[in-house]
Amino acid sequence: MKKMIYYHPHSISENPSKGSELRPKKMKEAFQNIGYTVDLVAGNSLQRKKAIKNIKSEIKKGVYYNFLYAESSNMPIPLADTHHFPIRLLLDYNFFRFLNQNNIPIGFFYRDLYWRVDELKKKVSYLKFIPKQAFHWLEWYGVAKTVNHLFVPTKSMAKYFPTDWPEERFSALYPGCEPVSSKISKINYKNNKLKLFYVGGVKPPYYDLTPLIKTVNELDGFDLTLCCRQKDWEVDSHYYSHLNFDQVNIVHANSSEIVKFYMEADIFFDIRKPEGYLQNTIPIKVIESLGYEVPLLLMDGTEAADFVKRENAGWIVENIYEAKKLLNKLRKNRDKIVDKVNHIGKINKKHTWKKRAEKAGGILKNSAE
Repeated sequence: MKKMIYYHPHSISENPSKGSELRPKKMKEAFQNIGYTVDLVAGNSLQRKKAIKNIKSEIKKGVYYNFLYAESSNMPIPLADTHHFPIRLLLDYNFFRFLNQNNIPIGFFYRDLYWRVDELKKKVSYLKFIPKQAFHWLEWYGVAKTVNHLFVPTKSMAKYFPTDWPEERFSALYPGCEPVSSKISKINYKNNKLKLFYVGGVKPPYYDLTPLIKTVNELDGFDLTLCCRQKDWEVDSHYYSHLNFDQVNIVHANSSEIVKFYMEADIFFDIRKPEGYLQNTIPIKVIESLGYEVPLLLMDGTEAADFVKRENAGWIVENIYEAKKLLNKLRKNRDKIVDKVNHIGKINKKHTWKKRAEKAGGILKNSAE
């Protein structure tokens, strides 16, 4: 029987409203779907302490675990409790050391390295920056000392590693998707508007959606559905108050509610120009779109754009002028969109969450041999 430990320093949300909550849920379910019995170490530090005690007891009784797989957060583990005080400073590190001593491989998905990016350090006050940096370094030290294999969002993230890490001991582990059984689309009805869809952040400058909204307003025959968290829109909607929203629909949806918007969409639309750190990421929504057979229209110069090129999963443009020109062509020749939809339906099976779990599990089982 295959048995594993699944670790996450927060509770695993049953109805996620953001990507950082969705991934831990989907990866846990994916491991279960490929046949693993999953023992969970998750929640706040007190909950993790209880789970760790139980698992240690099981191991001492002779229970065999194939490996531990961990999904991190953007907060250093010692500060992961909601109050952000390190009341159980070495709890998790000591548990990882215990697993090392019992020859149980550890795989750790390092979610992001924002703390290593100068442009983002400036966004944090000095009084918060210094202590948080110290705990990021402490976490990295613990990972370096205990983790057998490091998983990262993309290989290019390695440039932000705080210290050297052997290339054979880290891998990219992209997000996954869940392919739908059928795509509901009106792209064949030539009198209908094309439906563009965006889901994600709205906070400038990194998520400045002005280019999306302006582009739609300057074209005929398009509607844009913009999905974001309600509290994010309440905070940042004033930034967009000067824009025309006649062809833009703002919606707020969690992971289950968002399905209908994907199913209605003809094209996933994101022509922002990410810079710096964000160029090296592949957001969950990029792979998620493949599951719903929605082609993507992205700006060039990012890991996400490179992925779309490799998979022939949409269109990549250099600037807003190219985006407008392409959209007008697609509106007049919708068979081009149908071709992309059909192609994505053939290739999205290799990008499921199950495939990601199989990859991680295979690497970790090999590291135990």
